[in-house]
Amino acid sequence: MERISEFAAGAAAGAAVAGAYVAARASRASQVERDECHRLVEELIASAEVVIFSKSYCPHCAKTKALFGANGNTAK
Repeated sequence: MERISEFAAGAAAGAAVAGAYVAARASRASQVERDECHRLVEELIASAEVVIFSKSYCPHCAKTKALFGANGNTAK
């Protein structure tokens, strides 16, 4: 259980960084671009029970995806 908590904490930290990036990008994006991005994210979230948005260089993201993969889950 402790191992999952570590991964969850890492994932939360990664999500916070991603959220800050999206907010910074959104300030420069047009309303149409923001609406399209929002629609795409909503579609992705609705398409699966678990969705992980990650960066390839983030060690916390990699650990979280590995944890899900070890349990037989597949990513797309």
